[in-house]
Amino acid sequence: MLLLCFSHAFAGGGGEETSMLPLLWGLLLLSFAYLSAHFVVERLQRHYLFSSGAEYIALGIGLSYIAVFKDDKTYLPAITFAIGWIGLIYGLNLDFRTIFLRAGAALRMALTEVVVIGIGITVLGTVFFREFTDSDDFTGICCGAMLGCVALATSTSAVQTVEKRFPSLQTHVLSLLRKGATLNNIFAIVFFSIVVCTYQRENINPDFYAITPFLGGSMLALFTFMGGALLALLYVAFLLSDNSENSRFLALTGIICFAAGSAFFVDLPVLAVTLALGVVLANTRHRDAIHNMTLGAKKPAILLLLIFSGVQVDTVSWLKGGALCLGFWGIRFVLKAFSSWLSSYGSSMRSDLFRGHLSQGEVSLAIALAFKLMLDGNGEAVDLAYVAALFSVALNELISPRWLRSLLVDIGDIREDLVNAKEG
Repeated sequence: MLLLCFSHAFAGGGGEETSMLPLLWGLLLLSFAYLSAHFVVERLQRHYLFSSGAEYIALGIGLSYIAVFKDDKTYLPAITFAIGWIGLIYGLNLDFRTIFLRAGAALRMALTEVVVIGIGITVLGTVFFREFTDSDDFTGICCGAMLGCVALATSTSAVQTVEKRFPSLQTHVLSLLRKGATLNNIFAIVFFSIVVCTYQRENINPDFYAITPFLGGSMLALFTFMGGALLALLYVAFLLSDNSENSRFLALTGIICFAAGSAFFVDLPVLAVTLALGVVLANTRHRDAIHNMTLGAKKPAILLLLIFSGVQVDTVSWLKGGALCLGFWGIRFVLKAFSSWLSSYGSSMRSDLFRGHLSQGEVSLAIALAFKLMLDGNGEAVDLAYVAALFSVALNELISPRWLRSLLVDIGDIREDLVNAKEG
């Protein structure tokens, strides 16, 4: 937060003597909200069983209305770094030896959701934006694809909340849900990266993109992943020789800043670069050490995403916005249920495992925020899609822990009398 203050101070205030005052009030509100969440919301979360996050999005929306962060140049570096950090963390979770070779049911669930939810919502969203907004065809496709990626991404926040409430819980379902969420996030980031690389890339190779835009975008996304992988190899080769953990952490932070900043500057997907960086590091002998270094900065990165995703909200039509928000959330819920039933068909899996996979979390936020920064100013379709994504994330974070708890009660992993005693 101090970095935001200093960057605003030295950027100049356009001759206004009070240019720093709104920012200082904003930092004060952020500090108060963080302390309130730490001491109050966490206790309410354990008692009423919900995941926090919606309050920070609401705070960001409030700050945008009082024009605290009216110049996005003051916080773009912080957002870019936070998005890059999230990509790195999920890349580190992708260990090929345990994810693809031993995934089994989780991989089956994830692939089914890619087809049913990712592609399904992309198609439905594209139809909505082409019919009910003034967007051109390609912007409508990008907005629909962003919603498909956001719907596909899944968080483990509900799993973590339930585990805090029932620390002695022993069940294989939570492990299955974690693996499924990891795979969903990986597929969502890859899907989103191809969409970003396909959007208006005529300046790179006009003839190639004019003939096969999707193929051109896929190739550019592949090169973007390869760039992240090369940075990881450089880190392993030259920066891990130092035994000091602080030196390694600073080197890792520097590489993320370089990778994320470079990708953002040339309009390439930040998540793709840092995801590839994490994937390569996850399959080296240094994986555990690097993973432990990144966990400490995960909460601040998520906090930045939550607040500044709210700051980026623009005013939209109440009718179109309300219809899209409720429709997007409801369709995702229905498609989640259908894909859960479809993936369980002919197997021993339960058909209602979607009840533990409703939360969306930080990857959805990172995708939506990166999309908004890239296409901001391209018409109402972008603003509508962004608001619908935030609404779905916030609502699902509130309700998902209770749905997961009810699933575990029905399975028998949590006794109903224990639940009633804890809530009584």
